[in-house]
Amino acid sequence: GAQSATRGGASGIAAERTRSPGPGSGQGGRVHVSTEYFKGRAANLPRLLDGIGTWRWRGKEKAGGKAQQIGLDLSGCRRLLDLGGGPGTAALTFARANPDLHCVVFDLPGPVEIAAEQIQMAGLADRVTTVAGDFHTDPLGEGFDVVYIANILHMMGPEEATALLERSAATLNAGGRLVVKDFFLDESRTGPPFAALFSVNMLVATRGGRSYTRGEMDRMFSAAGFSVTDSRPVAANSLVLTAR
Repeated sequence: GAQSATRGGASGIAAERTRSPGPGSGQGGRVHVSTEYFKGRAANLPRLLDGIGTWRWRGKEKAGGKAQQIGLDLSGCRRLLDLGGGPGTAALTFARANPDLHCVVFDLPGPVEIAAEQIQMAGLADRVTTVAGDFHTDPLGEGFDVVYIANILHMMGPEEATALLERSAATLNAGGRLVVKDFFLDESRTGPPFAALFSVNMLVATRGGRSYTRGEMDRMFSAAGFSVTDSRPVAANSLVLTAR
């Protein structure tokens, strides 16, 4: 479907960033900061570990290697939606590693403005585009082969996270994939240590978010009509789950 959101945003406008989930609060909740905040962070992207809710940025020369690191085979894929993609780090990484891939970075106006700048700097504006909007309510588009959701679901409660997976699934072509990168708990909910501590942080800092177990993720994927077909570690504390 057509996107109702506008692209980018004027410099200096108030930008909304999602990090505190709750009903009616936008993409998991809103924290109001100026666009200059995101510009300051973008200037330091090579030194950030997770950017603003996306993948690690290691510079253009290492981007292809990062795409291969998670073992995500995107051969044959034509369109990828990077949902909550922040400054476009993951989308640019995937596009560099896959010359036939076109990516869309969907996020709120502040991050999307930075993504547009990064895309121009990378010389990939012909294959990586942006859409500004609220991924809970605005149209996400259609005709994608992959939806990539990195470090987003832990900001939401189970019902909200499941609803987002269902919305994401509706954008996919037949045979398409949902790919989720996050910090996952084991079934005891006491480890791994980073995921457990991170879950406490989400419980305190958001209105419903937490780390999920693999069993919980399996049930969320099932509600969206998908099942996990692949699971692999990436970086020190994350897993990437692929569901079809």
